[in-house]
Amino acid sequence: LMYYGSAVLQASGDTKTAGILEVLMCVEDVIFNALLIFPVEGEPYLPLGIGAGLGVTGAALGTCLSNLLTGLVMLYFIGVRSKALHFRRSDKYRLKKEIAWKAWEIGGPMAFESAALSGAQVVSTAIVAPLGSVAVAAHSFAITAEAICYMPGYGLEGSATTLVGQSIGAGKKKLAKSFGWITIALGIGIMGLAGLVMYFLCPYVFAFLTPVKEVAALGVRVLRIE
Repeated sequence: LMYYGSAVLQASGDTKTAGILEVLMCVEDVIFNALLIFPVEGEPYLPLGIGAGLGVTGAALGTCLSNLLTGLVMLYFIGVRSKALHFRRSDKYRLKKEIAWKAWEIGGPMAFESAALSGAQVVSTAIVAPLGSVAVAAHSFAITAEAICYMPGYGLEGSATTLVGQSIGAGKKKLAKSFGWITIALGIGIMGLAGLVMYFLCPYVFAFLTPVKEVAALGVRVLRIE
């Protein structure tokens, strides 16, 4: 729901609402985790799950709740608030074969890409796991640290999808191509610069992420190789 809502809002040109809601989702994640992970002495199960003391399960549940809540809010913005997308009583909604096929043509490869990426994460963790807890921790923290480098790329991906997609929809193929090259160049430049900065700053980033020196040292080595 969350990814679908974000993509639809971005495709309609409303990247601001999608971005704000995704930032709020991160805040919600922190709040839900704080309420569900840690126990309250003497009263482990208070109303609304506050101080539930669920540990790792609480962390997973908190993340699920933040995604679900954000997804529902995004659907509200799509179906009610968006001028371009909101439901109208006068409109008739019928599933058409050609539209469903077009959706599959575009969505199928993207679904495969997502499955491949998720599968790769599982495989990479399975490769690292036999190396021990320090290696697993370093691997996890390295992924968190490198996210600082590729998050700008995800932001540009959203803008590229919107700009190129709307240009093609308007029949302006030259403009679409121009937007494509501009966003690619910006992505290469920003992510390349972020990677260069991270190469030198990663010891400080890992010192912030973990107090375990062994994990931090291994994480720095791995991230610099990447």
